[in-house]
Order: sequence, then structure tokens, then C-alpha cells
Amino acid sequence: MNQMLYFRESLINLIKKHEKISFILLKFFSALFIYSFILSIGNYSDELSFIFADSNKFIYMFLMIILFVILPLNLNYLFLILNIGIQFSFNTNIALVTIAVFLLGYLFYAHIDTNETIFIIITMLSIYFKIPYFVPIVAGIYFSITSVIPIILGCFFYSYMNFLINYINNIDVYKITIDNFSNAYSVLVKNPEVINNTIQLSAILVIVLIFTNIVSKISINYNKIISVFFSTVLNIILFIMFNVIFNTGVNIFTIIIMNIISFLICLIILFFDNILDYDKLYNLSFEDEDNIYYVKVIPKVKYKKVDKNKK
Repeated sequence: MNQMLYFRESLINLIKKHEKISFILLKFFSALFIYSFILSIGNYSDELSFIFADSNKFIYMFLMIILFVILPLNLNYLFLILNIGIQFSFNTNIALVTIAVFLLGYLFYAHIDTNETIFIIITMLSIYFKIPYFVPIVAGIYFSITSVIPIILGCFFYSYMNFLINYINNIDVYKITIDNFSNAYSVLVKNPEVINNTIQLSAILVIVLIFTNIVSKISINYNKIISVFFSTVLNIILFIMFNVIFNTGVNIFTIIIMNIISFLICLIILFFDNILDYDKLYNLSFEDEDNIYYVKVIPKVKYKKVDKNKK
């Protein structure tokens, strides 16, 4: 245990010592991953094909990554929206509707609370990797109930993108022609598949987030660990129920395995947040002229240096 605490303390101190460099590296690798995914869609118009030729594509992506590192998050959203629209520019109406949808989300929420809006991107990426289960747990512990808004937006944006990519890859199957803006809006945004997927996924994540937020604030020992455990169990139950009721086709074994992975992710986050020694818990009370105060004191578990000369 002491070795793990040493590793934790060393890593935290290293990040704090090089805080600016660490933040730049985090943004760089986040941008590398996000733009690699966006630029892989590749349904751009013929007029823009020269930009995304093999050699030019690397230069373009590098420039976007540098901008992501330099600019604040809110401005980066605008560049991300623009690049997503460009990837569907083979059809002007689809591109315009896509930009409008993401831009409305930005205007509705993204410029209001910068801290919580990161959950829009985190939710989309976590759904893509089939581990959305940890998102409401982390949000419920460390953020307010209002974080349900960016999570719902992330669910909608992912459902929209997923349907749009499926539509483009299977136009002959859908047999729907998009030839104007109104038609594109009806087919893409008001599509029952997009709406149903958003509602089903958002409902589960919102329930788990609220549950986690309530349990993690109860004044009991190991409240955060308890909230993570029972929220994971709730995740598994709800996703299996929805899978059976709506016949989503997701393998139950996959749901359980991905929830276990999400559970471990949450425990790692808790480990790097704080480790509390509940065995040494004690209570204090003091008063002033107007009030009496009762305080619960829980010492943090810290790395203890071993004296190698001591026998």
C-alpha cells in the first residue's frame, strides 16, 4: 500500500510541478484523438478534397491541434463544429443542418458553464468506446446535478452522428433523398431513431447521476466508494432492463464487463483524489456566541517515508 501511495504522491507532485506543461500535453493528446476521429469520417465535397489529401491532411490536422492547445475550450467547440460540418460537405444541406444542430447546442449551454461542458465531449467519446457508465458516476460525485444537461447533449450529438454516418454508408437501404435544408432537418434531427436512442440512453445516465449525487453526499463512512459501487450495480440493472424491453441487441455480458471497467476507472479517480483513513475518524465540537459546531475529522492517508537506517 505504501508503494502505491508513493507512486500517487510522486505523480501528483510531478503534475503540480509542471502544471502548464501537463495541461498542454493533455490538450494536445485530446485534440490528436478527437481530430483523428473527426477527420476519418471523410464525406467532404470534391472542392475540399485537396485539403484532405494524404500529405495535406496531416498538416491540416496539426494546425487544428495547435489551435486546440492555444485556444480556450469554448472557441475550440466552434472549430470542432466547423470541422464536423466540413466532413459532411458532400451534401450542403446535411452539412448546414449538422453545423446548425451542434451550434444550437453550443449557444444553448456550452458558453454558460465551461467546467461542465467537457461532459459533452466525454459522453460522446465514452459511448463510442462503449463505456458511458462511468460518466454519470464521476459527474454525480464531483459536479452538480446541472451536469445532466451536457450529458444529454452528448447523447443526442452521438445519436445524431451515428445515424448520419449509417445513413451515408447505407443510402440505398434508407432510400431517402436529402435535397433541401427542411428535408435534411426532418430526416436527421426529427428522426425517431435519433430521438429514441437519445431518450433511452439519457434516461439511464440521468437516473444514475442523480442517485450518485445523493448517495455521495450522505454523511457516512466511505460514502464515495459506496456510491460508486451501488451506482455501478444500478447501471447494470437499468441497461439490462432497457436492453430487454427495447431489444437494443447489446450483449448482457458486454454490459457487465464494461461496467466493471467503468467501476475501476472510478476507483482510480477516487484514488488520485483523496484516500481517507476512516479508522482514525474522530469528532470535534466547539462554539462561539451564536452557534455550536460539530465537525467530523477524517485524516488523509499519506505516504510514509521509510527510514532505511532504522533497524
